[in-house]
Amino acid sequence: MKNTLAELKEFRKKINSLVVAEKEIDSIDALENWLREFEKLKSELINECENYDDNLKEQEQEVIYQAKSQLKHSNLIEMVFSIGAFALFKKRPNFIKYIWEYKQPPDTTAIHTGHDIIPNSLEELIKFYFRKGSFERRIPFWEDHHSSEIYFQQYFLLILARILSQRYGESDIEKVAEEPTLPDLPVTRLSGIKHSVDELISISSKLPKYEIWLLS
Repeated sequence: MKNTLAELKEFRKKINSLVVAEKEIDSIDALENWLREFEKLKSELINECENYDDNLKEQEQEVIYQAKSQLKHSNLIEMVFSIGAFALFKKRPNFIKYIWEYKQPPDTTAIHTGHDIIPNSLEELIKFYFRKGSFERRIPFWEDHHSSEIYFQQYFLLILARILSQRYGESDIEKVAEEPTLPDLPVTRLSGIKHSVDELISISSKLPKYEIWLLS
């Protein structure tokens, strides 16, 4: 490979962009876009490499597998979120607590590794909740003609309260305001966030009475 320093820096920049983009894969469209960019980068690498051997091909398959696994994990979080909202509608706080503590039960003496099935930080939760609209993300339920939207909103607030109670004290309130960042969103979505936040503030005063038990 005979590249200038500038070309090598540009190539590394493309690799880093793909690494970052992989963590944001949450739909078939996002995965397909990522795979197209990956193929472009792979073509550049093949053109520059004298030997694109079996070892590199194995690494290529592993990278693609990880990208597809990211989509599966994103879909799992979506499904578990919807299940939690439905459990809230059915007044099943014990089941909600079971979901929350599935990976790390309170009586365990070990720290369990692996993927989380619910957002566990402010940044994760905000990106998850606001990246998609109501009908893009959620699995709605209409049992006995009830609307599901209010339960998704309440469940979001319960997870938010859980994160705040676990990670922040009263003296850390300024850190809470500084930490979260919004994902890249179209202008139309950004314009609707203020309305969503105002609505969530109103709903927060009407959360179910077992909120304190869930957060204990």
